[in-house]
This record gives sequence, structure tokens and C-alpha cells, in this order.
Amino acid sequence: MTRPATALISTLVESAGLAPTVHNIQPALWAWDGDTLALSADPDRTLPVGDPEGRDVAMSLGAGLEGLSLAASAAGLSIDTDLASGPAKGEIARIRFLASSSREDHRVPLVQRRLTWRGGFAPACASQTRTLTDMVAERPDLRLLTDERAIEDVAELNDSMSMDVFRQADYRAELVHWMRFTRNHPNWLTDGLNARSMDLSGLEARLAAIVMKPGVFHLVDRLGLAGLALSERDKTRSSTAIGLFHRPADEDPVTSGRAFYRAWLNITAAGCDACPMAVLADDVDTRQHLSRVYGISDDRRLINVFRIGVPKPGRASWRYRRPVSEVFSASH
Repeated sequence: MTRPATALISTLVESAGLAPTVHNIQPALWAWDGDTLALSADPDRTLPVGDPEGRDVAMSLGAGLEGLSLAASAAGLSIDTDLASGPAKGEIARIRFLASSSREDHRVPLVQRRLTWRGGFAPACASQTRTLTDMVAERPDLRLLTDERAIEDVAELNDSMSMDVFRQADYRAELVHWMRFTRNHPNWLTDGLNARSMDLSGLEARLAAIVMKPGVFHLVDRLGLAGLALSERDKTRSSTAIGLFHRPADEDPVTSGRAFYRAWLNITAAGCDACPMAVLADDVDTRQHLSRVYGISDDRRLINVFRIGVPKPGRASWRYRRPVSEVFSASH
């Protein structure tokens, strides 16, 4: 086992923090004792309504663990990981660092390029679609849908399911808690979903903040306008492809989270951006419907659904992350 300096561990943790997390809640806490690095779930960063079993949080922690592995490879290290029982309810892993003779993981340069793009996509040419298909073909856990009718069907289903959950007051309140509609929000630059990351103009953000208020939402919904205000149909229809990410049905979510990050980096390697549409996998009936229609076997679980496309010209690369001082501690 190698004993890296604390400063290096802090740098690796900061890079691990670039991994995707549900609603950008960033639930990972890291503690270094000089020999091992402990990964734990922050008890103040959970989604008890939208994620009652803690699967999304555990997957987010798994993505962070994969991010740590990638960062370690760039430093000439590998990691040896012991997973704890009961992920997302405390300490989930103990990590030891080993000297590695392997080359830097080829995905490392993609970490800085990957982001969640919640806007629309640019039209794709045939060569870009082929590149995406070729990159994803390396992954047996990511099925691409490129047929226009299939993309249209998923777009309609995503809007329908999103409205179903938006109509649940407790879910809506939890989601709004993680939204930052104005720059005045104290966490605008650190976590959650701010208006810029959601590709909302100032006017759109102000309207969304009003629509999402309890009394206003019900009124707007009764008038049939909530669906129009919150629709992502056009953004989804602009996709080059829909990606169905699936894993073994009995796989623990931390391991699934590591694979999820790797799959997303494959998409990035193809020159594409992506945005998860988790609502399509969270609902049991919808998950089973998509699995049945698109040939995902019963021994696999649909984990998430991506909309994937070519970045628009001039698309800015914005990231909002907690400072490493908030998520990393050293005790030795």
C-alpha cells in the first residue's frame, strides 16, 4: 500500500467531485487517516421523497468512487476498495492506494469535458451519429435508440411522467429545495440546479420559480398550462439518440454508479453531451414498459435514460461544485 501525501489526496477528491450526482446534491464526504480514505454519505444531502431507498444517492457515491479511481490513475496510483454494507446510510467504502504500473486511464481527459446539458442539441450529421454508435457499442449496458419515432415516444413519455411527479406536492417541494432560480441564492455557485445549468433565461427562471409555488402550480395546472411551462419535449426531440442504461438486476447501486459514470464518459468521448431523464427509470411501470419495448431482459434493471446529442456551437461549460474543504477531512 502506498501512503500519498494529504495534499495529493485532497486533489484526487476534488477531481472525484466532478462526477455526476442526482440533482447535483453532491452527497459524498471523504475522510483521510493517513492510510485509508473513507467515503461516506452526507446525512444532510438526501432525497427522502424522490429517492426513498437511497439508490440514487448510492449511485452518486459510486460515480464519485469511479472519479477517484480515474484521478488516481493520472497520479500513477490505483485504488483497492472495500464496500461496506448498507450504502448511502453512512460509510460506504474504505479505499487504499497502490502504486500502479499501468498508464493513465484513457478516460481521464474526458472528465473535464463531461457535463450535464439540459438544453437542446444541435443537428447531428451522419458521421457524428456513427461515432456515437461506435463508442457506445463498447458498452453492453447502454442501448441506443436513434429512430425518430422512438425518440418522439420517449419525449412524450418523459413529459407525461414528469408532470405526474410534479403534481406531487412533496416531490415538488423537495426538487425546488435544490433549485437555484436567481444568483442571489447562497448556493448558486456550489450545488443543486441553478438557472444557468438548467439552460433557463432570466425570464424563464423567474416564471419557473412562480409556477413551482404550491398554490400557483395547482392553478396553472388546472388551466392546462403547467405542462407547457415545464415541457422538455422539444429538447428531447432534438436528441441524436436516447440511451437506455441498464445493469444486472441484483447489482448494488454503488457498483452501478461506477458503471454509470464510465458509460457517460463514453458518450463524451463521442463528442456528445447528455442529460439523464431519471423519472423514466424511477417509475416501476415505465421502467418495465421501456425494458419490454426495447428488449432489455428481465435479469437487467433499467437504471437511467439519457437524452444524447451534439453540443450547440458556443455552448459554455459551467460546473457548480462544493469546495473540497467542505467534503474532505484529514485526521492524521
